[in-house]
Amino acid sequence: MKEKNLKKSNLIKNVLEIVGERDKGIKYSSISKELKERNLPFHSKVLKDTLKELLKEGAIYRDRNRYLVKRSKNLLRGEYSAAKGGFGFVIPDDGSKDVFIPPGKTKNAMNGDIVEALFYERGGKREGEIIAISKRKYKKMIGYFNLERLRAYLIPLDTKIDDEFEIRSLAGVSVLPGMLIEGELKEKRNEIYIEKITRVFGFPDEEGVDIEVIKAKYSLQESFPEKVNSFVSNLNREVKKSKDRADLRNEIIFTIDGEDAKDFDDAVSIKKDDGYYILGVHIADVSHYVKRNSPLDKEAFRRGNSVYFPGLVIPMLPHELSSDLCSLKEGVDRYTLSVEMRINKKGDVLNYKVFPSIIKSKKRLTYKEAQGIIDSQITDVDKEIKKSLLIMKELANILIKKRRKKGSLDFDLPEPILLYEKDNLVGISAAIRLFSHRIIEEFMLVANETIAEFLMEQDVPVLFRIHEEPDPIKLNHLKEILSKLGYEFEPKEGNIPRQLQKIIDKVSGKKEETFVSLLILKSMKLAKYSPVNKGHFGLQKENYCHFTSPIRRYPDLIIHRTVKEAITRKKKKKVFYSEAELEEIGNWTSKTERKADEAEKELVRWRIIRFMKDKVGEELYGRITNFTQSAIIVELEDFFVEGSIPYYELTDDFYVPTKERLKITGSRTKKGFSIGERIKVLIASVDIYRQKIYFLPVDFIGKKEKKKKKKKGKKKKEEKGK
Repeated sequence: MKEKNLKKSNLIKNVLEIVGERDKGIKYSSISKELKERNLPFHSKVLKDTLKELLKEGAIYRDRNRYLVKRSKNLLRGEYSAAKGGFGFVIPDDGSKDVFIPPGKTKNAMNGDIVEALFYERGGKREGEIIAISKRKYKKMIGYFNLERLRAYLIPLDTKIDDEFEIRSLAGVSVLPGMLIEGELKEKRNEIYIEKITRVFGFPDEEGVDIEVIKAKYSLQESFPEKVNSFVSNLNREVKKSKDRADLRNEIIFTIDGEDAKDFDDAVSIKKDDGYYILGVHIADVSHYVKRNSPLDKEAFRRGNSVYFPGLVIPMLPHELSSDLCSLKEGVDRYTLSVEMRINKKGDVLNYKVFPSIIKSKKRLTYKEAQGIIDSQITDVDKEIKKSLLIMKELANILIKKRRKKGSLDFDLPEPILLYEKDNLVGISAAIRLFSHRIIEEFMLVANETIAEFLMEQDVPVLFRIHEEPDPIKLNHLKEILSKLGYEFEPKEGNIPRQLQKIIDKVSGKKEETFVSLLILKSMKLAKYSPVNKGHFGLQKENYCHFTSPIRRYPDLIIHRTVKEAITRKKKKKVFYSEAELEEIGNWTSKTERKADEAEKELVRWRIIRFMKDKVGEELYGRITNFTQSAIIVELEDFFVEGSIPYYELTDDFYVPTKERLKITGSRTKKGFSIGERIKVLIASVDIYRQKIYFLPVDFIGKKEKKKKKKKGKKKKEEKGK
């Protein structure tokens, strides 16, 4: 009887998944076909009865001969984000509030799965249960190989997945426990397992294993398909003057980029005219080569953006374009799309011109070189370039002042830079943010805003870069915590970014700086791409799009095509992207952007943790960044990596975190630790497999040793007395 019920529940689950995947509905014959493809045995009468039951229950409905999932106001579709403890959250596709899914209501969903969830709202919060899994995130799972009682298992690398998966076949595979592997995931009769191992990467601390795992985990591919390479090989590489392009090759135009940069997609120029600044931002005309719906375009869309790892770039476009044809190299003619802005001393753009152009960069400067010229530390430089840089410094200061006055948020959190010598990681340092960085940032911001306003004036569909206002519940939570730390914040008083920027400025240099900055960041929504203009909350801009990086971001390429279509003088009918097309592009590229960001951070963290393995036993200083229910989280000052101190290692008392988790206090001694406090720790162990570091507090280690010494002394006295 139990087996029969299991079979029926499995059939219901699969029917709901199949129907849920088809927004326009699905016929009975197609449901039957898909069930057979999933190797699910069923009788046609049982399937018909199941469909009748689901119709009666209201889980699905019928429109003529098609079945659809019932779209009640309490049913939504979204991505499941799992948490430790068997619960999680559904992040809705429609951008509405997340739904809390308690333990026992997850319906076997794994982190990243696309699910259907029923929910109810109570006190401004949503809670519900998953009723169907529409799409599994993983068709293949990456994890560690383990043997237990002659059975083989895969332990997922994704720490949000608690389960271990049994491996059914080891045929033709040579693998040892602890090695990272990839396995083909199968689901049958409510059981999920690994049918076979498809790839063996090696041990996690072996050179090169990390990058191969990250590429496989995030489906990143370095090489391009043959049809793309063939398309690129047939491109016309000749760059020549034409009547449709302004010839700017004699202008003082140059690039400023990082030392390791390979693709230069933005160049700048500046003049002063009667007290006004004439700022030129010249962006590589990638759309000249990447034609809409070409094999190259389709592959660029699939990738969405370039991904940057230490010493390796996985580009959106082949290197022939990203590092050559579209790269604004010094002394080489290149096609560009230019925006020239006339700006007053208040930072207002009075008027502008947008036009196709051809440039020849006069100099390839690094940020360090540009800063050295501005500070007069580098004197051997063209006078015109130095003059331009000093005017750029003036204008950047004006733009920064204007932006901050409007309330634009400006975080300055340090990012880790990995230092290599002969391919060996020898150290970690903080990325230095020079004023030359700020110059380029400000010029790109004003160019992006100007282009967005130009397209709005043209009344054409635009793919905006939007950043919506934070959830009021999150802002109230932020207010509570900030007030406990002594910072005033009142969300209802208006201009939230300006209030928050004042707090960021006040906290600068204080022990709680990192905690407060991250707290504010976490209260924000993620920026994304959308054809619906909702403004950019963080930058406090009404109209904003991404225009300045078409080599590495697909949305910028879309904006270039839209701009060129808007300014063309040809009599033929202009073809713009529809809002539906832009919505699809925006949704996809927002996802690929997040994927790239996660991949980049994960690889850096992995390498830092490997580097820390040789430091076990050392004593280092760190700052407390968080308190969980079971541990203190500490970030090491010199290595930009977090580790944990379990509360049970604090041996002098029983410690409990406060409700806001801003401090922990001993129940007997009443002493404790607070957020941002500097603490000396001993690196007790480094777990490369789970990518975790464990610390011991040095003060408590000292106390343990003293107690041992006292006991030894007492023992000796007793022995003497005897």
